[in-house]
Amino acid sequence: MDFILLHQNHFKMFLPEVFLATSILILTLYATYVVSSHFLGYPIITSGFNKICLLVLSLTLLLVYNNTIPFMLTYNNTFIFDALTTYSKGLVLFFSIVCMAIFEDSLLRQKN
Repeated sequence: MDFILLHQNHFKMFLPEVFLATSILILTLYATYVVSSHFLGYPIITSGFNKICLLVLSLTLLLVYNNTIPFMLTYNNTFIFDALTTYSKGLVLFFSIVCMAIFEDSLLRQKN
């Protein structure tokens, strides 16, 4: 049996989490570079960085709701994937997007 075919549904199930974790690592490296940049004047956070975070959260929300697997138990029933987990992930991501949008608005007001 082919290993890739055996775990193909597992990867589809974990794709939003893998995407979000990878994006967070890349954004952390980007933020570290920007904050320590003498050329940019050592900014704490930029509006562009906030927009990229909003984009990553929105794409993760799309990945969560476009998952084709309706129900799955995996890894000796330690990871449950069903409608409740999809709804919970969507709710957390939606309110994270709202919080980031509010933060961007206050960031723009603070600069003025």
